[in-house]
Amino acid sequence: MTTAPNLGFRILYPTLKYRFQVSFLDTKKKVLPYSSDLTPQVVSVSPYSQMNDKAGESLPEFLYVQLEEDVSNFAAKAMQKLLLLDEFILRIETLDNNNNVIKTTDIEDAWVYKISHSDVDYAATSGPDKTVLRLKIPELMGSAINAIRDKSPEAEMIFQLLADSDLTLYTTESEVNSTVSPILVIGYNPGSVKVTFDKPNLKVV
Repeated sequence: MTTAPNLGFRILYPTLKYRFQVSFLDTKKKVLPYSSDLTPQVVSVSPYSQMNDKAGESLPEFLYVQLEEDVSNFAAKAMQKLLLLDEFILRIETLDNNNNVIKTTDIEDAWVYKISHSDVDYAATSGPDKTVLRLKIPELMGSAINAIRDKSPEAEMIFQLLADSDLTLYTTESEVNSTVSPILVIGYNPGSVKVTFDKPNLKVV
């Protein structure tokens, strides 16, 4: 097994949902003590911008980090601590299929602009029943019942028992949001977004 040389072409890397991890660092790029309470709860991160802003003229923008709160409230407490910081570094790491980091995005000088709280709790898992099908079984007579009797006396008995009755099918509507899912609205400057890459170790058998 040898390491693949530069073959002069590029392999397209697939876009994979949820193949990332998020952490929160202080201004010296040290992981905040409560970052580990937030990292496993991150569900999604909205698109963000990067620009060359040597003149420092770019305007602040916002990105959205959606989380799911845990029943122990560790994530909820960590968000409150993050809200009190004047600035921090939001690190987004893209992972390959083996969970190796291949791309690191550091959004420096970030701050929590606000936290949008969900009003759905863990108990709200289902909604009211909804009728999706209603059938009225008629009383069969004449040639119809004779045809059924010739093929199956048991079927004739079932139809006679169900004659002139209603059959209704219900379904339960699930809530769209069944967990508490707050959203961190994070302010940042596009000129403070730094991206670095770790080359994957491609091998040829």
